[in-house]
Amino acid sequence: MCAVVLSGRGSVTISSVLDAPYTVGFEDDRSITVGAAGSVTAYTNLEIGEESRYFDAAPTVTAPILLDREDTDSRIVGVLGVLSLLALAWVALLQLRRIVRSARDGDPFDPRNVARFRWLAATVLVARLVLEAGERILTRTLDVDIPVEASLAQTGWLPVFGAALGLLALSEIFRAGSELRAFEQETV
Repeated sequence: MCAVVLSGRGSVTISSVLDAPYTVGFEDDRSITVGAAGSVTAYTNLEIGEESRYFDAAPTVTAPILLDREDTDSRIVGVLGVLSLLALAWVALLQLRRIVRSARDGDPFDPRNVARFRWLAATVLVARLVLEAGERILTRTLDVDIPVEASLAQTGWLPVFGAALGLLALSEIFRAGSELRAFEQETV
């Protein structure tokens, strides 16, 4: 889920957003200039009010950045981020396997499944935090001539919280099921 693309022999491309100020030119001789505050500061060859037909806000310019071979700190951050995400995916896969195995063995309400669902919820949240931290650290370590901000492909916080809350709700369902199962076994 990371936007780091490995291509060729050792080259790494990272998606980024260009920091203002910058000028956006069109195919004809028209252009707009976005100032340091992030608002449009100048128009060239645009009629008064014409820009509002095209732009609700200042345009955001995204561009791929090819990391230089000597930019080792950015490469290390990228590798550590990918390894962290792979480790989290492995933990989630193990927890899912254990849940499915207990269900296939005829004991879906095993009390250990409650903790396993909680681990899954934590894994979802930590993966989002790793992406957020990786994006910020990568932005600081990039050795580029123009000011840019690294932009990793990621979902917003709302879907992540929704998924984590859904997993926590499942853990509570399994907790209640395991308590009922224990009560049934005690009474029989």
